Amino acid sequence: MNRPSRITSAHLERLAVVYIRQSTPQQVLKNRESQHRQYGLAARAREMGWPDERVLIIDADLGQSAATPGGPRSGFGHLCEQVSRGRVGAVFGIEVSRLARNTVEWFQLLDLCRLNDTILIEDSQVYAPGRNDDDLILGILCRVRHRMPKLTEAVWNDHKNHSRHRPEQGKSDIRRRHAASPRYVRAGTAPVAPDILSAMKTPPVI
Repeated sequence: MNRPSRITSAHLERLAVVYIRQSTPQQVLKNRESQHRQYGLAARAREMGWPDERVLIIDADLGQSAATPGGPRSGFGHLCEQVSRGRVGAVFGIEVSRLARNTVEWFQLLDLCRLNDTILIEDSQVYAPGRNDDDLILGILCRVRHRMPKLTEAVWNDHKNHSRHRPEQGKSDIRRRHAASPRYVRAGTAPVAPDILSAMKTPPVI
């Protein structure tokens, strides 16, 4: 296959690390597809030119939750150590900005990759943190992906609070709202479209 230009011979002479993680034991048991995709990145590394002996899989953090600050994540620590020693040419992940559990750890890893000329690869996209444009993109991706759950929760809570304090509509309000529309007529207490009302009055053909 054609190798992306950001992958150089210097990268291929060092390790290609496939870092695998899932946040909870439940995900490990139930979401096997994600595991298979992550382990499949080792084959992707070989396709890009790394020999078997230089493809390293780190999966010690499977089932380690990000909800426990400072909790044990020996796999991520091992990854950072290998990068800091200049032994890693590339780090592979399904979504590289989710390699770390928070923005502090992410930018720590990003700095190490920048200093040691380590590239980050997800699917067919290759990022070189040493390049200003890639560094900017990686920073934005990380902030967006780590803040999305909190953003979604805030929007949902706002919706629930709004619904809780909204006064209930009475039947008269519903009737007045539909009275101005010629497309609807009232059958009993609920507005019904004319074509549906006609169908209701027509006896079925046996």
